[in-house]
Amino acid sequence: MTVRVRSMVVAAVVAVLLAVPAIASATSPYTLLPNYLRNELSYKPTTLGQGAHGGYIRLRWSFWGEKSAIATGIFDYGDFYERARIPVKVRVDVVGTCGAIRVFRRLRVTALRPRDARKLQRYPTTRYPMQCPE
Repeated sequence: MTVRVRSMVVAAVVAVLLAVPAIASATSPYTLLPNYLRNELSYKPTTLGQGAHGGYIRLRWSFWGEKSAIATGIFDYGDFYERARIPVKVRVDVVGTCGAIRVFRRLRVTALRPRDARKLQRYPTTRYPMQCPE
């Protein structure tokens, strides 16, 4: 009887140990960012989509922490009537989760040059919540 109990305990321990890597692989050591262009979660993406006609390109991340991240890049907007390319600073913060993965949930954008701040306000880019990709 003790051999039977011992083998059941060993089987239970093995099952738990085999399940741990599967749980650990679903999580990331980094806080990730929803990227709508690729419909995925990204670590330090170089481009981010913003609506149907705009996006942030050439992003260079100067800081990436657990609670926030900061990048500089260019807001690129173009439709039939107008075109804009504005140097910007992008800050992401407000940590949430998508499933078991930590993600940034808010994106804030400011113009790098004071003369572009007013132009940037014409586009709905200054602050918006980020959603989990589907």
